[in-house]
Amino acid sequence: MKSVIIKRVLCLIIFMGGALAQRTYTTKFPKAETPLSENHNWINQGTCADSALCRGAGGSNINSSTGVAHGTQSGAAPPPYLDSGAIVGGTWGPSQMVRIVVNWDGNGNTNNNYDETEIRLRNTFSNGHGQGYNINCRTGTPNSNSYVQMGRFNPNGTFTSPFAQASGKNAGCTNGDVLTGAVVNNARGQPVISFYRNGVLIIQGTDTGGAAAIQSGSPGFGFYHQCASQPCGGSNGSNTDFGISSFFASDLAPPSGLTAVVH
Repeated sequence: MKSVIIKRVLCLIIFMGGALAQRTYTTKFPKAETPLSENHNWINQGTCADSALCRGAGGSNINSSTGVAHGTQSGAAPPPYLDSGAIVGGTWGPSQMVRIVVNWDGNGNTNNNYDETEIRLRNTFSNGHGQGYNINCRTGTPNSNSYVQMGRFNPNGTFTSPFAQASGKNAGCTNGDVLTGAVVNNARGQPVISFYRNGVLIIQGTDTGGAAAIQSGSPGFGFYHQCASQPCGGSNGSNTDFGISSFFASDLAPPSGLTAVVH
């Protein structure tokens, strides 16, 4: 009987270990890379000589300097929308969490631009297009024109209107802010996307698009850079003025230690 009990306990431990198994990836961008690679762990949204590293998914790449990753978008007005993006390659579970730390050099000209820091969830890049969930937060000095919103990049190149959004001073993102995005399915199989800033839930939305909802992909991050006046220059900041200094992703969501209060 004792032997049977021990075997059952061992089986339970193994089962629980499998149920709680998760994949994680973390970095503080220790090297300067053009584009971001970290031994080919990343897949970029733009183009380069290495098609495994850069998928040409209708966007721009991510570069890194020592300790910071930033976008490479020129700042030209759309269309097309050429957001910079990078996702962690390999297989990820559908429940995902990304946590990043905003890095902004304080250049006041950033406030004249439409500059956004992005969290990517369930993203896939392939030749010509990308798909997945995007949370974008205007970056700079929080003010009445700040905003954060979430939506879906579709395989045909369109963008589904935001599932949730907020605007005003409490919606902006600035230097040192810890941003967290998570996606999990509800009982109906609908993706529920949540965005936290410094541990507090800011917005949450549900993709009710049925078959159009994204059910798989990889976590990552990105940036949008558009100069307020065209062509860029003068009173406009650059794509290197803002970025992120830390990245962490997990496919065991939702994250813990956060406050579920919408501001």
